[in-house]
Amino acid sequence: MKFGSIFLAFLLVFASLLAGFAMVSAAPSLATCPNNAVYQTVSYSSGSQTINCVRGNDWQTSSPGSCVTAVFNTTSPTSSVSCWTTGHACSDRYSCAGVNGACGVFFTATSTNSFSYCNDSVAPNVFGVFPTANTTVTYPANVQIGVNATDANTIEGVFANLTLPTGTVQALNLVGGPVYLNNYVIPGIYGRYNVSFYIYDQNGNVNNSENTFFIVNPPVVPNPINNTNSTNSTVPGNYNQNFIVFNLNLNIPLPYTLIVNLSNSTGLVNSTTLYNASYVRFDNLPSENYTIRAVLINGSGTIVYPPVGPIILDTSPPVLSNINLPSGTYYYLPIRFNVTLNEPGVVWYSLDGGVTNTTMQNLFNFTHNGTISSLANGNYFFRLYWTDLLGNRNTTITTFTLTVSGGSTVDDVIPGGHDNERKFGRVINNVQPEVIGTSTVGNLDATSSRSNVFYYSIIFMLILGILLVALLLWLLLR
Repeated sequence: MKFGSIFLAFLLVFASLLAGFAMVSAAPSLATCPNNAVYQTVSYSSGSQTINCVRGNDWQTSSPGSCVTAVFNTTSPTSSVSCWTTGHACSDRYSCAGVNGACGVFFTATSTNSFSYCNDSVAPNVFGVFPTANTTVTYPANVQIGVNATDANTIEGVFANLTLPTGTVQALNLVGGPVYLNNYVIPGIYGRYNVSFYIYDQNGNVNNSENTFFIVNPPVVPNPINNTNSTNSTVPGNYNQNFIVFNLNLNIPLPYTLIVNLSNSTGLVNSTTLYNASYVRFDNLPSENYTIRAVLINGSGTIVYPPVGPIILDTSPPVLSNINLPSGTYYYLPIRFNVTLNEPGVVWYSLDGGVTNTTMQNLFNFTHNGTISSLANGNYFFRLYWTDLLGNRNTTITTFTLTVSGGSTVDDVIPGGHDNERKFGRVINNVQPEVIGTSTVGNLDATSSRSNVFYYSIIFMLILGILLVALLLWLLLR
């Protein structure tokens, strides 16, 4: 009987030791802040024994299985736990505190507490914000907004307040670590964007001292190429041609639409819509003043280009008016004549089919005068030439005869003339003008020099009569 009691006591002690060794907690996390770390208590268990546990003022009993002490935080990685193994629960912890007794076999176990968090008051460390201050980008584009951040504890959140040029504030969440990023897509708003960062850790420590800003510029508006050949843009100016070319140097993402409108003084002449292209040529245009207006449309919005003009096309020679050219028969020299153009230009004439040319004098209002002061008697073809400043040219022909008393008569083939210009010793009247191009010259009125002689005779007789009357009065009054 005595042997049996001793054996039973031995088993109880052995069982209690096994229970003590069985009370094992999970391995603690490595504290990164050993001076201000916070730990958490763990659970104890026994496979077959009822365990009574007390830690400080926390008292728990389990029957049988695990003895879970009240979970609490501590600044110590280990703590002491008083335990008893027994077949029944103690009535209270004071009846058997620290000794073997009614509560069972007493033993003390040391708990290994798990690391919970760092109880620090230091804000996260922030460095290397981006984009760097005063970075400039051209719309459309994306901007990487980010920051480098570390902390002795866990960083709970990183975000940025982005203030747009309009004053609107957007909150951006930055993800990653230790580099936290947000790939920001720029809206179609141009100007300065201000960025302020906000980083906080597990203990609520905040770092909001870092700021930066960047500038968003609008897309570069391409201008027409300053060329006038058939493959590049026609710039404002005067042209002796019947076509206009519009071409842009565009360096923008696809897709885009370009609308090119061609107008003249009366309104819209042509509207062409181009898709992912920027070249258009307008052909067979009449002489007129033109203006080009272009509109570019893509995913970022609409760009209205400044008008290109005036573009002046002129393929017509000047129009003659107030035509007074040599025609008919003349009995005296000099022979005076003139014409008026409807635009700036040059006028010249020839009496030998273009071999010898004489430029007429431009006095005022595009009126050009000419004078023939010395010429032998004879029959002549008078060929008139005129052109504008762009080289649009025309010509016409009249005929006249010069018979000056005492002068010589030229009855010979006119140098440089055509076969139908061979006239021998006779007056040539009613020769029709030769017109080249589309200009209207008008009717040429021939005035006979015989009428001029008659008018001068009348004037001479009147003067003579006045002198005779004056002489008679003088004689009577003597």
